[in-house]
Formats: sequence, C-alpha cells, structure tokens
Amino acid sequence: MYLYRDATEFAAAEPPVAEPGTASLPALILKAYEDAASGGVLVIGTDRRILSRNRRFLDMWRLPEASAAEGAFWALLSGMGGLVSDPAVVLDRLRDPRAFCDEAGRLDGQVFRLIDGRTLEIAGRSLCGTADEAIGWVWYFRELEREARLAAALRKASASERKAIRNEARLRDAIETIPGGFVLFDAEERFVVCNEAYRAMWPGAAHLLVPGTPFVEILHGLWDAGFRGGPSNREDWIADRLERFRNPGGAYEQRRSNGGWLLVDERITAEGGVAGIRVDITDLKRREAQLQALNDALAQREAQLRHLCGNIPGIVLQMRVQVDGSVAVPFISDHVEDLCGLSPAAVMADPMRLFRAIHREDRQALTAASRTASREAAPWRSSFRVVHAESGAVTWLRGGFVPTPSPDGSILWDGVMVDVTLLKAHEEELSRAIDRAELANRAKTEFLANMSHELRTPLNAIIGFSEIMLSELFGPLGQQRYVDYARDMHASGQHLLAIINALLDVAKIEAGQMELDERAMSVRALVEDCLPFVREKATERGIELAVAVPDDLPRLSLDPVRMRQVLLNVLSNAVKFTEPGGTIAVAADRTAGGGLALRVADTGIGMTAEEVAVALQPFRQVDRALSRRYEGTGLGLPLAQRLAELHGGRLEIDSVPGEGTRVTILIPPERVLG
Repeated sequence: MYLYRDATEFAAAEPPVAEPGTASLPALILKAYEDAASGGVLVIGTDRRILSRNRRFLDMWRLPEASAAEGAFWALLSGMGGLVSDPAVVLDRLRDPRAFCDEAGRLDGQVFRLIDGRTLEIAGRSLCGTADEAIGWVWYFRELEREARLAAALRKASASERKAIRNEARLRDAIETIPGGFVLFDAEERFVVCNEAYRAMWPGAAHLLVPGTPFVEILHGLWDAGFRGGPSNREDWIADRLERFRNPGGAYEQRRSNGGWLLVDERITAEGGVAGIRVDITDLKRREAQLQALNDALAQREAQLRHLCGNIPGIVLQMRVQVDGSVAVPFISDHVEDLCGLSPAAVMADPMRLFRAIHREDRQALTAASRTASREAAPWRSSFRVVHAESGAVTWLRGGFVPTPSPDGSILWDGVMVDVTLLKAHEEELSRAIDRAELANRAKTEFLANMSHELRTPLNAIIGFSEIMLSELFGPLGQQRYVDYARDMHASGQHLLAIINALLDVAKIEAGQMELDERAMSVRALVEDCLPFVREKATERGIELAVAVPDDLPRLSLDPVRMRQVLLNVLSNAVKFTEPGGTIAVAADRTAGGGLALRVADTGIGMTAEEVAVALQPFRQVDRALSRRYEGTGLGLPLAQRLAELHGGRLEIDSVPGEGTRVTILIPPERVLG
C-alpha cells in the first residue's frame, strides 16, 4: 500500500485487489484528492486502516505525522477527540460511517467547532459509490473561516488575481506534500517559503522563517538556538554553511547537534535563488551503523573461524551442490594450500580444482559415494588421497560430510577432512604385523600338533608298560616300592597324555581342522556320563553333587565326545575350586529362544570379571602365586569354550568372589531335535 504520499503517485502504483467491476483503490484515492480542492483529506479502509491523508489534514488538526500512521486509527480518533468541543459529531461518523450515509454512500456535511475556536465541516462518501459495496471511506474537512477569507479575497480580486491565489494555494498544498522539509530563498538570499516539515526541523528558531529574512540572519539564529553540527565556532560554522549554500555541489549529509542526521540537497533555481530539501535520515544512519556493526561482527566471526580451522590438521569446507549438479564452495580453510597447493580463493572460484587434486585412483569411488549420499541426503565418510599441485606429495585424508537440504533442492555439505597420512602408515604397519603374528600363530599351532603326536607315542608306551607292571602280568615285582613307582608312572603318564590331548585339540580348533561327529543324545545321558569322573573326587572333599535335569527335555544333535569334554572340564573346575563342604548343582532347561541351557553352579572361591577374562585365555590361570593352590594347565575353560562354539553355542560365566561361580553352556535352537 502506498501511504502518505502525493496522490498522483497512486496512478503508477500496482493496484491492490478490488471488487470486480470497480475502479482500482489507488484510482479511487486519487479521485478523492481531486474532489478535495484545498481541504483536508483522510481515507480509511473498511478494516479501520488509514489508507492515505494529505498534509492539509494534519495542519488543520495540528497533528504530528505519527498520529496518522497506517495502524494508528484509534490513536488518531483519540487525538482528534481532544480537539473538538463536541467529539461525537466527528468521532461517531469516523467509527461507523454506514450509520450516517445514504444509500449511494454519501455523507452530508456536518459543521462542528474546535476548542481553539475554529469552525470545520466534515463530509464524506464511500470509495466505490454505495454503502454496501464500500471498500473504504473518504472524509473531507473544510476550515470554514479560512475558506470564507479566501472567498472574500477572490470576490475582491480580478480574474487574474483569483487565478494567482488559486495557484498559490495549489503551490502551498504541493509544497506541503513534499516528503521532507522544503525551503526556498530568492536570488538575494532572502527567505521566501517553507513547508511545515522544514519548520518542525528547527524548534526554537521557527520565528526566523518569515518572508524576507536573510539567510545569514537565519544562520545566526540557528547557532544561537543550538543547531551547531560541524565546525566548533560561530564564524567557521556560518562560513561553511554560506559556502555550501552559494555553491551547492549536490546532496550531502549534515550532522545535527541533537545527534540526528539530515540529507541536504540544495540547487540553484532559474531565477538565481536556492531551493533546498532536507530529509531526516537519522533512522537510516542508525540502520547503517547497525549493519556495519553486524558486518564487523561477521568479519570477526569469520576470522575466528579461519583461525580455529587453521588449528585443525586438515581441510574444513562448505560445499553447495545444486539440483543440476553444479558445485559451489562458499568456504574452505587455509590448510587446502598446505595439502593441495591451492589457495582458498582459487578453490572458491573454481571448485573443480579441488576435485582435480584428488588422486586419480580414488576419484571414481569418491564420486560414487558422494552421489549416493546426495540422493539419500545422508551423512557420509570416506578416505582418499590428494596430490599437491606443486610438489606432487601424496597425502591421505579421512573425513565426513553432513548435509543440510535447502527448499530449492540444493544441499549444503559441511565437511571436515583430516590429514591421516601417518595413521595410514601405522595401519599398514599394523596390518603387516598382524599378518606376521597370524603366520607365527599358524607355525605354533602346527608345531604343537606335530609335537603332540610325537609325544603321544612314547607316552603310550610308558602308560602301557606301567599298566603291565601294575598288573604283574609277567610275575611279581617283589618290592612294594616298585609297585608304588609303577602306579606313579601310570598316573603321571595319564596326566601328561590328557595335557597333550588338550593341546592337540586346541591346535586343531585354531587350525580349523576339528570336525564334529554329531549324533542324537539326551541331556540326562550327557550329565550321567560325566558325573562318575568327578564324583569320587567330590566325595573325598565332602562336596555335595546335586542334579536337576528333567527327563522330558528334548534330545540334542551333538558330538558326544566333545560335549562330554565340555561338561567334564566345567565340572572338574567346579570340584577343584569348591572348598570342602560346598555344593555343586547341575541343572538344565529350555531357553526363551528355543535352545537349551546346561548350568553348573558351585559355592567355590569365585572370580572377578577381570579374572573370568583371564581364565578364558589358553595357558592362563587366575592363581599365579609361586606356591599355587590349584593344579592345572589353564586349558580347561578355554577348550570348553571353543568346543561349545564349534557346536554354535557359547559359555556364559557369572562369578562373585567368595560366593561361587555359575557356568552356563548354551546350546542353539538348531541343535534341539524337538
């Protein structure tokens, strides 16, 4: 909406939406001004917005500009009401014009008096002809005494004089509609005329603005009134203003003593006088200062960002990818010059220079990954090489990009790419070290497997011969001591054979050579097969064995030998680490997932979580004191765990020091036969 301007500007304005078949709103307002002659005009929309008014209206009511702003209708009524002897005459019409108009939308004139004694008349009409179709209302105000004086002067004057008076009245109205202060001096530098806006700019000095007053006298009055922006002494200030006045060189800004700013434009007239326009630009200067402060803050933030990014050993950048695939780089950190040999300005001017810095072997994979991420608008990470444009040095970068989609379909990517050249070198060395370790581990496994076979042959002979001696197959040994020696030889051989067998099993599992001989068997049979091997030792130590295995549990598809080995190792550990008088409970039940759980719980010494991790490693034992309380090679639990994993299951160990340990052998559902 074009408000508070010369009405002729409405002819060129874009018309707002109007009712079909009616003239545009700007055209209607222009017509209202033409009808008003030299009176005051106020145009109000049906929504009580002030659409327009002329300077004469404000002068007539002695009102400031702000009181007739677009949204100030009720404030305007309040201001007018305080100036009228009988406010209802005026205010009721402005509030509800339909109640006072005829069917054609006309409101007859109504005379009223202001509290300062002047007599005014208010009349009006709708903007589009009828009250029902009104899109607004135009009000005309006439100052009767003024018009009476003008009429009397016109009656006395000749036709030419009447024309001059009319022209002068029109000129004054035109001057009043100028946006800003207007002043005119003649060729003798004497004051001729100004508008009310100019007069309001010099409170305390307005009495000097009378026709015929010399410009220099007005300047002295302004200095005395305190309007002293510029040079600090009277003579210099007046000399400066006279120089500018007599030799106008175009518009310039003038600082006022109250801190405000004026835009001054003075020009020589055809008659040698000076016409000047002054526009208050205080708000504009304040906005400029705010904008400059904002720009300074942004520049400081960018400097801080570049400093921060300069401490990151890599490249920080923003990259915008448009819908058509074109790429722009709004920001990139200075490290791009160290790593790629490209200045930030060069990359922002031509983003393809950064792409060309990527190693040829990495471009295709990087392009494919970025396109996939763009389609899905998802974050992505990558590692690639860049080649320095000057030195040819190759640097590994690793980083990621986070997308921010825009309404226009483009995507802004925020990325950080860190120099990982040294890390890549360490990773490659670590990979080679792992390969060497795996090779050494395979050699160790093969050595253990071979040595286990080599040791079993003489051990079998030792065990066999000791059994013959114990059975005295070829006659009595004679001395009891020889019998005891033969018994010790046989027990030691059996123990060493068990160790070698365990070593061989571990070696086979690690080499991937262990194969299962699967058969159907019941859980109860599995438990009953293992209990005799530990019952005697448990009885010797006063340990109670409690078994709770239901008969209705389904059969399992297992390797009987290997699963007995698992359960027997667990039971042997429970007997070994349970103090005399303790209890070992064996139980079995179905799991929620359809598998089966075989549990062995003891009241032994227990372990911490760290000790459990140690116990599951081959050749490691929790008790590492020189005088070890418990014998063993440290292969029982690790071997049991690996054999359970070969069946697709696992071992779970829950233990509390001083309270005991519960080992759960979990059998997967696919090994349950129904």
